[in-house]
Amino acid sequence: MSVKLWVMYHKRYKIIFPETGRRLEQDEEYITVDFEGRREKMRLHDYSRIYQVPGLYEEIFQQHLMCRSPWIIGDMLADAMADRGFSLGLLETIARRRRPKGTRGELVARPTRVYRDVRGPKEVSLEPSILKAEQSNTSVVYGDRFILKLFRRLHAGVNPFL
Repeated sequence: MSVKLWVMYHKRYKIIFPETGRRLEQDEEYITVDFEGRREKMRLHDYSRIYQVPGLYEEIFQQHLMCRSPWIIGDMLADAMADRGFSLGLLETIARRRRPKGTRGELVARPTRVYRDVRGPKEVSLEPSILKAEQSNTSVVYGDRFILKLFRRLHAGVNPFL
């Protein structure tokens, strides 16, 4: 069987996508990444490994495969944040250090050390409301105690607004 290779060049590595001519199951899909002569075969859905290489996920899924699910999920979360029950549930998830599991990972929610002091007594209302000034991100204000900001796109480094 002959295999055609599609190669995407990058400054630090090149990505090789095999063409098999047949439909592959999710666990059969893979790429080869050439790190300046050292090749590594990676399962396409081994996100824990792919995320270790800065920019590799974005290059594979967003630039080459044209995957739009991060934006779709971001929009879904932004819409859900407008729901009172969802916003309160999200804050409770953080407060109780819950770790909801998904099919391929989990959300790790942890409060900071000052959470309880800032939260104040349970009698204090933390009624959520969406900030209308946001353009590309979504923020929920909880009473006069917290702001939870949902970033639709993350970049490496320290956020200049923190």
